[in-house]
This record gives sequence, C-alpha cells and structure tokens, in this order.
Amino acid sequence: MSYKIKNKIKNKIKNEIKKIEYKFIWDNLPNIKLFTYIFSNINLEENKNINLEENKKNIIIYSCFKYVNINDNIKLNNKYLNIYYTGESYLDDINSNITVGFLPSNINYKDGKYKILDIKDIITKPEKIIFININRITNLINTTNKENNLIYFPLRNDNKKVYLQIRDQEREHLEYLITTNKLKIELFTNKKIEFEKLKLEFNLYKNLNKYWINYKSIININNIYTLKPYFCCFIVSNPNCWQRNEFYNLLSKYKKVDSMGKLYNNIDFIIPNRENKDDYYKLISKYRFMITFENNSLHWYNTEKIYNSFQSRTIPIYWGDPFINKIYNTKSFIHINTYINKEEQLYEFHNIINKIIYLEQNINEYINYFNILPVLNPEKLDTNLTHSINYLKQL
Repeated sequence: MSYKIKNKIKNKIKNEIKKIEYKFIWDNLPNIKLFTYIFSNINLEENKNINLEENKKNIIIYSCFKYVNINDNIKLNNKYLNIYYTGESYLDDINSNITVGFLPSNINYKDGKYKILDIKDIITKPEKIIFININRITNLINTTNKENNLIYFPLRNDNKKVYLQIRDQEREHLEYLITTNKLKIELFTNKKIEFEKLKLEFNLYKNLNKYWINYKSIININNIYTLKPYFCCFIVSNPNCWQRNEFYNLLSKYKKVDSMGKLYNNIDFIIPNRENKDDYYKLISKYRFMITFENNSLHWYNTEKIYNSFQSRTIPIYWGDPFINKIYNTKSFIHINTYINKEEQLYEFHNIINKIIYLEQNINEYINYFNILPVLNPEKLDTNLTHSINYLKQL
C-alpha cells in the first residue's frame, strides 16, 4: 500500500474519531474514572500514532448534578456524541444520544452485534412517573406540589437513542476493583476482549450474594456484639428528604443512631472517604443496621446506599425505589413501603421501628437474615452490566 493511501486512511480514522467531543460537566469533578478508562484508551493496533490525550477531548459527557444549574438544555449536535450520565436525580435527558444510569438498558446483544430496542417496550407507562418529595424544583417538573410531583419522561421517539444501565454504585465498585488490582484495566480499555471473557470477570452481584451467605458461617449469638458492637448508622449530608429525617429522629428515640454525615452529625471521628471501600465497608460492618433511604422515591432509582450496606454485611433499612423488590429480596433487609400520604408513611415508620426493636431483642431472628440471598437474579444483573460496559467500549 502506498504512503499516500496509508496516510489518507489514517487521517480519515482520525477525523471520524474527532466527530466526538469528550468533556465532563460534573460540578467540580475533573473526570469520572470509569469513563476515562473506556474513552481515553482507543485500542487500534493498526493506528498506534493516534494521540490518546487529544482523543480525550472528543466526547461530551454531562451529568444530572450540573444539569440542574444549566438554564438551556444541552442541544443535540450531529458532530458530537452526547452522553448523559445520571449518577442521581434525573433519570433521562431528551438531548442526549446515550443515557447511562438507572433506567433499564434497551440494547440487545446477539451474534456479536447490538440491536437497539424501543425503550417504551421495556418501561411500563414511560410517559410519567411519580417523584415523592422533590425539594429542587426545576423546569423539568410540571407542578409545584412538593408532596407528589409528576415528571414527564423526555423519552426520545426514535430508534437511535440508547439507554445503558450502569448504576452509580456499580460504577463506583468497578473503579474500586480496578484501583485495588482486582480487575485489570485492560478489560475496559481493550476493545478486542470478547464479551464472554468480560462476562466472566464482572461478578459484582454474584459476589455480593456469596459474601452475604458466607457471613452466616461466621456470625452467631455469642460473637455478634463483638463483630457488630453498634446499633445503627446513618451517613447523610442532604437534608432535603423529610421521610429520611423523620425516620432517623423516630428511631433515635429508641437507641442512639450514629450519624456520620453532615446531617445530624453526632460522632467525633472522620469516616473514610467512600472511594476507600475497604475501610468504608469495615466501618459500616460494625453496625447491626444502616439507614439507607434514598433522596427521593422514584422507580428504578436505587443508589449506593443499600448496595454498600449489603457489601458491609449490615442489614439495610431501606426506603425509596418502589421497584427495589425486583432487584433485592425484601426478606434480606428491612423494607419500608413508600406512601404519598404523610400519615400513612408515618404509620409505616412506626411499624418498622417495632420490627427493628423485635430483632434487637431476638438476636437469632436478626442472624437469620444472613440465610437469605439478597440479590434475586445476580446472573442477569451482572450480564446486563457487562453489556453496557461492552457497548461503550465499542463506540
């Protein structure tokens, strides 16, 4: 092949890559590690001269944290690939080509290729969902009633919009596994690694089940107060959830709840950073219970709170996602039903606190929670996560 033809092909590939713009819009966070691993390391054996640092500027990825402060929505631009990452809060953005977050994936992997499905065939009643107690009102919300806000989903009416389910806790845990050398970074940077090999490596939920059940062989009525000397912990900084605040105050009337976050802080030590998973899990493991309320009650929106509690082998006290029972077995944690009506919600809280008191007084019943696998379908969850990672790798 002549030098001119080789050069022409190389320039064409460079130009095609540059159709994507890469930058982060996430408060003051300079980057998101997982996406940096995937997008800044294009592995083209025949094009080793491509400047990877330059290529880092070629994808727009923006998040819900900064999104609420943007007056004008980010517009679609045919020159760029817009990726909206919903770490929390708003589940979708109509102006993105790809949404990465809590909503179910609409990709179907078959014979080494991905087919994009209609998200409306996957999500029940996608035209609207209920937010309970939204405290930040933006132009996305069509009512000022803070007790019950209807959010109309800005779902794209075309077959090109891609939804990839990578929840915030999954992203965080993958990053933790990479930094602790429990996963090789090549799994994310090398496009040529086959899907089946990736699937063997990504075992977040299968391992969570394994660690939970294994704990049953360790804990017993004689050592529980050595392994778990403390009653309940609460790690929250956001004050804008009256349900969470009310439950904390009600449970604190029974026994002291150690509040380690900025909200209601009543301890005199500094908790490990959440990125320091080993120490973070070790601290939580000292408690018999952990309050793991979400910021809001929203379908499909379940965050790192309940996940971290399970990873720490501490029983979660959970309120939030009405679909949580599709992911975790509600017999493996303290499940609190969500109610729009405040009186009904408070009545539920009192019943749950009585249940917690009963478990505190009947330790064998508490220990029995470790007989139950928390994740209902770990194989499916791990496979879905692998699909999402692999799809991003192939962009």
